[in-house]
Amino acid sequence: MIGGRTWTTYLDDGTQIDHGGAWFGPLQDRAYARAEEMGRTTYPTFYKGANILVRDGKVDRYEGPVPRIQPLKVVDVGRVILRMETMAKQLPLDAPWEARKARECDSITVGDWLNRNMVSNNARGMMSAVWSDAFGCDVSEVSLVSAPTNWAGSATMLGGAG
Repeated sequence: MIGGRTWTTYLDDGTQIDHGGAWFGPLQDRAYARAEEMGRTTYPTFYKGANILVRDGKVDRYEGPVPRIQPLKVVDVGRVILRMETMAKQLPLDAPWEARKARECDSITVGDWLNRNMVSNNARGMMSAVWSDAFGCDVSEVSLVSAPTNWAGSATMLGGAG
């Protein structure tokens, strides 16, 4: 779905409503084509250079995809990503409601699952921030059974329980 700054609608009183994500990234050729098809213009955004992570009120600038965090926190993130990918493989994409434990997982938010499955507060905060960016909403608003995962560049969905 194209959304965010690329598709805005207005209520009768002039209130602006942005739908979906806010930007396209490199290699998202189909999204750029769709924007052009709909008569929308695009403009460059920054994706090279230093990244910024605000943690406990402190700003940390870093290069590359992963911020500097303690090795045990990296292990915590890696362990959870592996578990998510394993759960995603167990979910029938054409009928996620038929997954084993689908009802249980639908009663758990991604935020709840992260709280139950991560040891480090900083690592959990980082995962929550990344996933909130992907969803366009807080992880407390997304059911685990319907949560897409992008950790390995896949277009699968999560299933299973924590």
